[in-house]
Amino acid sequence: MIGIASQRVLVARFSPKLRIYQYVNSLLILLISIVGIPLIPIWLVVGWVWADRYFRSLRCELDDRHLRIRRGVLFRKTKTIPLDRIQDFTLQDGPILRAFGLCSLRIETAGQSSPQGSADAALTGLLDAEEFQEAVVERRDRLLQRLAGAANTVGAASAADPARVEASVASSTPAAPAGPAALPGAEQLLLEIRDLLRSIDAQLRVAR
Repeated sequence: MIGIASQRVLVARFSPKLRIYQYVNSLLILLISIVGIPLIPIWLVVGWVWADRYFRSLRCELDDRHLRIRRGVLFRKTKTIPLDRIQDFTLQDGPILRAFGLCSLRIETAGQSSPQGSADAALTGLLDAEEFQEAVVERRDRLLQRLAGAANTVGAASAADPARVEASVASSTPAAPAGPAALPGAEQLLLEIRDLLRSIDAQLRVAR
């Protein structure tokens, strides 16, 4: 089963048989390569330790936007794959994988730079691989729906009637005050001085 680390993060689990598979598979690679044959005695000694540490370093997390894969013994590597870029999945189980009851889930993304025939990420030894694949597809589709909805909202707003938009902006903008209050400060001061002089002149005329 897939572990749940939180309400939204799914943590994939890997089969313990992956240790033996990594050990045997690497040994077979050394056997069929001329350069690797001298390394077989070394691998027989340290290979199991490496396979065990590699298994313990594996971690795969799925949230609402990304798929994160961490692995590595001497050098840890983290790969983050945006869900909206995932295009295809491939489940593979060659003769050696089937012998250990394992399979490999290969993930391909849009605009991948990998050579033809390879995948952006491969999860070997994944428990409940089909269930995990369905979870990735479900979250990817939900994300694409949200992105499409946001794009439609922006498109509808940009395609709105310009006259209606202008009228809406005009109605929400307060009108500029009329009369002296709308004048700059210097002109307003001159008007006040003028009114004061007129008032004084009127009072002088009454006094006469």
